[in-house]
Amino acid sequence: MSEYLHTGWYEFLLPAVSGEGAKEYLRIWIDMEDVVWMLRQLDLKYGDRRHPYALNVEQIPDAQRTLLTMVAEHVLANPEALRRIAAPRRFASELWERFRVGPSPCSLPYPPAIDQVDLDTRRRASPCPTSSTGRPCRSPSTEGCHDVTSNPLFGQPPVVQP
Repeated sequence: MSEYLHTGWYEFLLPAVSGEGAKEYLRIWIDMEDVVWMLRQLDLKYGDRRHPYALNVEQIPDAQRTLLTMVAEHVLANPEALRRIAAPRRFASELWERFRVGPSPCSLPYPPAIDQVDLDTRRRASPCPTSSTGRPCRSPSTEGCHDVTSNPLFGQPPVVQP
């Protein structure tokens, strides 16, 4: 069970602001091994040696905000850590108009009730989510892998400004 909790991808909803000033959310997925490190940092800040978790219930909202900030900073500093990203259809259209970030060519077909589009964070064409060799991709420096380092969406602060 412990291995399951430390592997795979973990999903976050990161707040963003549309060009009209409306609050939007980006769904992102990063590796759980990165999240475990962040959770351990929160344990040190909000817990103690004997209780590695928030001891004061009033601190939980602050710990959640801190975690979201850590995730946003991690993705901005390490864009290759981003495994998947999705946005509501209307916001995805705006991201295309403003930043030329379009739908992913390997997007999942969502039913109309799920207002979501997977976004393409790549700058080079390659099979998704593997490299040109067919092996799983972990870094944009690997031949034929996703390149999100020059993506303007992730060159901005966590809150997208108009």
